[in-house]
Amino acid sequence: ADSTTLHVLVHEQQCASGRPATGRIRTPTIAYHADRVEIAITTDRAPGGQACPSNPATPYEIELSEPLGDRQLLDSGREPIAPPTPVDW
Repeated sequence: ADSTTLHVLVHEQQCASGRPATGRIRTPTIAYHADRVEIAITTDRAPGGQACPSNPATPYEIELSEPLGDRQLLDSGREPIAPPTPVDW
């Protein structure tokens, strides 16, 4: 609850020839509300033509400007907005 650091895995939706999104993750969009924190993460497209095998998850660290507290964390990069998928890593 006191932490301002989130460790996430970014699952890129666009084709990237099976490569991680390392170096192409944009600064997340974060919206702070009284009862929730909404985060959207996007990536830049990989240059050139890309094949579309499954892309691996890319570890990424997000620094919040305030502690999460007891607010719900939501992934606003999906439709509809929903809690992120939990992963053990």
